[in-house]
Amino acid sequence: LNIDTSQFNIANSLNINDVGNPKNIKYPVLPLTYDPNNDVIYIAAPNNESKTILSVINATSGNLISTFKSISNTIISLQFDIFQKQLFAHIETVNENVTLLAEIDTNNGNIKEVLGTIQDSKPTHMSSYCPICRKYFLMMIEDQQFVYVGVNTSNQGGVDWKAKINYSPISMKFDYKTFTMYTTYINTTERVISSIGILNRTLGGICKVVGIISEDPELIVTSLSAFDIGEKIFY
Repeated sequence: LNIDTSQFNIANSLNINDVGNPKNIKYPVLPLTYDPNNDVIYIAAPNNESKTILSVINATSGNLISTFKSISNTIISLQFDIFQKQLFAHIETVNENVTLLAEIDTNNGNIKEVLGTIQDSKPTHMSSYCPICRKYFLMMIEDQQFVYVGVNTSNQGGVDWKAKINYSPISMKFDYKTFTMYTTYINTTERVISSIGILNRTLGGICKVVGIISEDPELIVTSLSAFDIGEKIFY
């Protein structure tokens, strides 16, 4: 994409030799999460030697605080628990369709504890987190069907549940104040419609359409998203 950078307030520029190259990521979205307690951003990207680099960046200044190269496998997504002040990561293993959910030690970048192993599921970049129920939510693929997965990050962890869903999600964001999972998707039943809805795990699908983002087939929703819990705005 050709982006006009004049529309952004660029705080700082980071060297890809230091933090990895986002163009080298395996999945559609760069693993990124934010710690509001310390105002830092965590990102993960491979360098040109395909070595995963976990970077800690000051969110206000954009200055690089530290980098870690202690995790050898690809980091698929990152989530931060704002109440427990813990960093979690969904990580590939050497085995195909076997991934780990782990807590990361923010002091050294090492895996502190493996909280769950997800078997026989192809990973995707989509994830969200609930700091109240302390669950890491994932979208996986099994037998060419999307599966909604919940992994505990407390009480020694463990995969809590897997639920097949009847649509193809694009992104997901959890509102921990209302215990609502919002998800974007594209409906192509009659025409191309980009929508946002509420995911019901019991039903295995959308229980309520919140709104239509676009009915223009040339303007479709992408995986890039964020959620403002205070204002209840999905970006």
